[in-house]
Amino acid sequence: CKNDFLTSFVYWNINTLDKRLYPKRGIKLNAELGVVYNQSPDVDFYSNGVLISNIDSAGINYKNYERMMLHAETYTPITKKLTFFTLFQSGINFNYKQNLLNNFQIGGLTETIRNQVLFAGLNETTVSTPSVASLLIGLDLQVTKNIHLMARSNALVNNFISEDRQLKFNNWLSGHALTFAYTTPIGPVELSVTYSDDSRQVQ
Repeated sequence: CKNDFLTSFVYWNINTLDKRLYPKRGIKLNAELGVVYNQSPDVDFYSNGVLISNIDSAGINYKNYERMMLHAETYTPITKKLTFFTLFQSGINFNYKQNLLNNFQIGGLTETIRNQVLFAGLNETTVSTPSVASLLIGLDLQVTKNIHLMARSNALVNNFISEDRQLKFNNWLSGHALTFAYTTPIGPVELSVTYSDDSRQVQ
């Protein structure tokens, strides 16, 4: 399936990080407020195997809607080797009844897809929701020049605006991750173990 659309938005960016990978101090802020319109979805919806010919009857429409996204990172050195960091992410679709196509996708520790909200304890796209606010706190211990050990814990609330009544996950979620990272000339290599308080599974 695909969905072509237009969007108009205002965007605000601040970046005072001391380095791109594993920074020790500074902030990074990305904020966006916009309107999505002129959508042309190419997708079929089914109910119990039967094609829904009138999606309005299922509470789905592709009218224009407003959206807000915020991504804020902070890094504060505790010692020469230890850094405390936070990550706050929020995404909200207002006046929105579109069932998945432009939802925010929760999960994963690195950004790989559009509308992704990072979350320790869940794989990419584990939860799809029209609204989410997430807070992560963590510690980064630089063991050697190229080796980092990181501990992260996070919690979020989702599905609180433009509520999707078909969402089958809890509105409140929390999780944790331990990460071993090794920096190479071509980029970092990371190995993580994650735990979800909701599913009580280690991955």
